[in-house]
Amino acid sequence: MNALRFASQRLSNSLAITSTRCLSTEVKSAAIGLRTALEEYRQTNYSYEVPTRFKKDIVAAACRTGNTGVRLEGMQMVLSNLGLKDRVSQVDLQLLFDQEGDATGVINADRMFRIL
Repeated sequence: MNALRFASQRLSNSLAITSTRCLSTEVKSAAIGLRTALEEYRQTNYSYEVPTRFKKDIVAAACRTGNTGVRLEGMQMVLSNLGLKDRVSQVDLQLLFDQEGDATGVINADRMFRIL
């Protein structure tokens, strides 16, 4: 019985992994730029925390109160507050939110955490 449950969990986990969308080359580049800028900031100013805590704090700050997703304006505000506005171009952020966001341009908080 345990072996069957284990096999079922492995199958569902592998299906979850393969069901994530692939990013285009331009969006990958934009995501890498955002990730790199935030990682350099974390290493300099947030090194006492684990990387996942930092990512959660960034996503929480970018989400407006009551929202479950990240809007472009929220991420711009976070980057501006951290002094990283010039490190990530507006075009790259717009491209990321256009492709990864829903119809209203909002990226789910869990999806944004995985992008970071």
